[in-house]
Amino acid sequence: MPELKKMILMADVLLIGTPIYAGNITAQMKLLLDRMSYWMHLMCLCGKPTALLTSSCGNGANFVKTYLSSAVKFMGGREVSFQNYLVFTENDVQEVENVQRTEEMVADIIGALNDPTHIGERERKDLDYIFHSMQKNMKLYEEEPNFEYRFWKHNGFFEFESYMDVIMNSERIISDFGGTL
Repeated sequence: MPELKKMILMADVLLIGTPIYAGNITAQMKLLLDRMSYWMHLMCLCGKPTALLTSSCGNGANFVKTYLSSAVKFMGGREVSFQNYLVFTENDVQEVENVQRTEEMVADIIGALNDPTHIGERERKDLDYIFHSMQKNMKLYEEEPNFEYRFWKHNGFFEFESYMDVIMNSERIISDFGGTL
């Protein structure tokens, strides 16, 4: 798990993909998110562009998108694209639409990599809200600092005024994580 976390932190972009079974993510994806759930208190993806990819027969895509999008935002990533691929059809039109979805996702990822500070207004508001809520909660541990509080203090999160400050300092923050995550 430590090696996987390091690879995620060092990646330029994160692509999270899962088939949808019984209207939800797979057990393996749930396990991964559960094992990394403490990252939601650290926001350590630091604005990393993240694309979400699901495949389904059409059932559960909206629920899964909301779930994965929330997890990514709370971990500090910015969702740059979401695509659900419909499978198990014999329709050539569907195959063409899936190719178009892939082209859209690639364009979204390239756009995010070319401009790391570009965030949609809704996404910016969501990330700022999460950041300020976590900032307020972390300050409650000042008297008895835990790992999360020390992480925030060490990385200057208490001095940042917005989540954009986190993104602007992401290279330093990510390189400073070392083996602690």
